[in-house]
Amino acid sequence: MLTIIIAVLCAVTGAYISMAFGDLSKTASVWIGVGVFLVIQLTVGLIIRKKVNNITGAIQELMEKTQNKLNRKIAQMQSRPMSSPKSAQQMLEKEQNQALREALSITDRAKPYFKWNILLKRQINTMRMMLHYQLKEFKKVDALLPDSFIFDARSVAIKAVRMYKNEDPKFEKYIAKKCRRFKGDDAVLLYALYSWVLVKQEKYDTACAILAQAKNRIDNPVLNANRENLVNGKVKHFSNANLGEAWYSLYLEEPKIKQQRIVQRGF
Repeated sequence: MLTIIIAVLCAVTGAYISMAFGDLSKTASVWIGVGVFLVIQLTVGLIIRKKVNNITGAIQELMEKTQNKLNRKIAQMQSRPMSSPKSAQQMLEKEQNQALREALSITDRAKPYFKWNILLKRQINTMRMMLHYQLKEFKKVDALLPDSFIFDARSVAIKAVRMYKNEDPKFEKYIAKKCRRFKGDDAVLLYALYSWVLVKQEKYDTACAILAQAKNRIDNPVLNANRENLVNGKVKHFSNANLGEAWYSLYLEEPKIKQQRIVQRGF
């Protein structure tokens, strides 16, 4: 917002000076003003973008280092198993959560730039929303969702999960619309989520219809197998487990064999 105000003031000043003291026509002065506006907008935009890229780069570097550190510890545990797998799990989760909280603190560095870019706050809120979701701090996720960008399949899935958990009556309309919008692997996750909720609600016929719709758009063995199981009355065999991390990172179910992970996201 501040960038626009400064750019407009400079543009008006430039146009006035050009017309009053530069002996230029009104049209030429207006074009000079437009040029000044664009140059300031572009210059400030590039500066802010560089600052934000440094922040997101720091988060990605932190997550990569933590992932590598956890991978080494997991390898050590596999070669020398601990007496208590639960203690090992808790230790790894603690380190992961520390990294996520450090990433949250890094996003605070962007706050001074909010007044220079009207969309930056939403961008940072989206990062924070994702990080809080990984920490399972769902109330904070709910608070940030209205002021976040919900464009990619994962953010859509997160919003849909929270609508489902909060018993939002608009859930089904929302997820159905998003399933039709996305394609490929992105659509797989959303169809898997939608059909899972329908099965939990014992709406088996509707779940079959949704999975039939998915089959006409994408060829995915997990969705196809779930449809076949429902058609044949094998509800207990319905499972999204083979989607792996993409599914379990939504925290609707826990894997039978607990997986250690840091979910890396591109910011």
